[in-house]
Amino acid sequence: MRVANMKELAKKLKLSRTTVSVCLSGKAREYKIAEETEQRVLGYARKMGFAPNHWAQSLIQGQKDTIGFLLDFTEKNYNYYTGLYRGIKILSECGRPYFVHNYSQNDITSSLLKLKGMGVGSVIVIGRATKETLQHLKKPFSDMRIIFTDYPYYGKEAGTDLENIYLIGIDRKKAYLGILEYLYSSGHRMIAAEKFWDTKFPSIFHEFSEKHSLGLDDDFMLPTQNIGNMFEEGMARLKQVLKLRKKHGITAVVIHDDQSAAGLIKALLDYGLSVPGDISVVGFDNIDAAPYFKPALTTLNVPIIEMVEMAIAFETGRIKLDNYTVVDAELIIRESAGRI
Repeated sequence: MRVANMKELAKKLKLSRTTVSVCLSGKAREYKIAEETEQRVLGYARKMGFAPNHWAQSLIQGQKDTIGFLLDFTEKNYNYYTGLYRGIKILSECGRPYFVHNYSQNDITSSLLKLKGMGVGSVIVIGRATKETLQHLKKPFSDMRIIFTDYPYYGKEAGTDLENIYLIGIDRKKAYLGILEYLYSSGHRMIAAEKFWDTKFPSIFHEFSEKHSLGLDDDFMLPTQNIGNMFEEGMARLKQVLKLRKKHGITAVVIHDDQSAAGLIKALLDYGLSVPGDISVVGFDNIDAAPYFKPALTTLNVPIIEMVEMAIAFETGRIKLDNYTVVDAELIIRESAGRI
């Protein structure tokens, strides 16, 4: 007969509920409970099919050692999923409890409230945030520690007191300009670029154009698409790229993610053009497959895994972390972009 609750289990074993609870939580040695007693409790619990509600226990005991991961599962950034996997692997290896939950970038508050209700004390958000979002989180979640990875910095920003909120990310303005300056130094003057998800990229693109007197206006900006499959989105860019090549003689294109860049390269090669002979293509993210595309993809390495590792190291007390942390992003030069 199945045991329904811990009280009934303790009664069957003729032990106190506290002793049974400690044994089931894996802390028998810490409370100096005999190993024989621990094994008797665990063995009988398995036999009866009893599974304790660890989340309820953490709420009752006020434990805050559980780490929550938040990820927008509609997000197409492959590196976010790689970062989540890495985070889960690290916590599993060190025996730290964790919980994974979806969130919407339009409503992160609801997801944070759910984790808070489960006794989660710290949350690592793998995804983007805005300054407006952060201000709404300070007061209602003052008893939680929230760490955002891939936060978009744009040069030096005036830092406000975030208290329990920590931001890890790259300087995106520096990253964007680094890509464009590399292409310029390689002889490219007519450069097209896909609009990134953030609204600040067009102004950075125009700043670069004005610096070098290139005359790159909005006509050189490829509008974002939402087909669903990133490779197909890239392939669908072919018509726009060919139009700009004919009209302006563009020799290079910057694409906002590696999968779309790979899709565009395939479409260009299928059309009969050479990459980078006729046109150079640069991606963004440096996903695991980037070196294996043909040609190997030149792309910006956004170190999401390192950001997640840094957040976990902070949570486990191995490093100190400022509220504002900018990490380096490196342009990885491979075969898809060349000199002219």
